[in-house]
Amino acid sequence: MTVPQALQADLARHLAEHVGPNLDDLVFTMQRGGPMRRGNFNPATNWKKNVTAIGVPNLHFHDLWHTGNTLAAAAGSSLRDLMTRMGHDSPHAAMIYQHVTNAADQLIADGLSLLIEQHRKDGRLGHVEGTNEEETTVPGDDSLPHSIDELGFSNGAGDGNRTRV
Repeated sequence: MTVPQALQADLARHLAEHVGPNLDDLVFTMQRGGPMRRGNFNPATNWKKNVTAIGVPNLHFHDLWHTGNTLAAAAGSSLRDLMTRMGHDSPHAAMIYQHVTNAADQLIADGLSLLIEQHRKDGRLGHVEGTNEEETTVPGDDSLPHSIDELGFSNGAGDGNRTRV
């Protein structure tokens, strides 16, 4: 999968600081190097504390999956390209008539980069505990969203998962 250019420096820094030199080394691990699992992720990352600190206390990790895929769609990707990027096999009938290309995957990544850069420029992305980035928002800034509704989340497909639109 092509990583959006706006995130490549952050990912490269993480890899250099936290990941071994082998191609099969895990990108994100627990403190002793083991894989993250569903049952240990939230406590290990202080998820509740961190999402509350950025103003979205009800955010679930899986919401990021839905948001990322919604943003990828907004970046102009086809259903086929989205399904490939997500690793999904269906709906099969719709995919028969569409073709996946590396160029389309690059377009998705470029579109996501544009969205990320615009949010950074607007000061809408803040500091998350545990990162080395300086804050891009001023604490107490009333222009920042204070609730999940202000962030533009909806129930998307009606499956109860919040999707950023």
